[in-house]
Amino acid sequence: MYNLMISLHCHGNNINVAKRMLDEMVYNGTFPNSQTYNMLFKMLIKNRKLQEAAVLFTEMIKNECVLDQDNCIAAVRIYLDLGDPYFAIKVWKFMIENYRSGLEDTGNLLVLGLRNLNRVPEAVKYAEDMMLRGIKLSSSSMSKLKDSLVQAKKQYMYDELLRKSKAQQLG
Repeated sequence: MYNLMISLHCHGNNINVAKRMLDEMVYNGTFPNSQTYNMLFKMLIKNRKLQEAAVLFTEMIKNECVLDQDNCIAAVRIYLDLGDPYFAIKVWKFMIENYRSGLEDTGNLLVLGLRNLNRVPEAVKYAEDMMLRGIKLSSSSMSKLKDSLVQAKKQYMYDELLRKSKAQQLG
């Protein structure tokens, strides 16, 4: 019943009422599940209430609920677009812990987002991590990383990244 009511309030754009109902659930002996959290998280992201979404995400993790992959992708995208790479990285780490497939697009999004936010060393770090995990880095992402690294006079970092990429393809 609570999930239905929270869903109705979310779709009616009454986020504050939906959040209040989430809080009331526990006091009435009912506990939120992944579905409950996912509905509310989706609405918070959609309405760009990013601080509130971050708090909800942390609570969700503590309660051992899993954010669905579509919500993770949306969160990584919007946090990068609005210049908050810290939370985008937090969601990415959650994704690689909880999902085994469908990570390629989001991983590339993260790498390019970090690059676009002038965090090239972090972009390289996550690109290397993706390769180690068998997640393919697109040629477009590699090309854009190369441009940034050449511009920063760090061609050697790109060469190492390219070597690891080729080793991954062979292995």
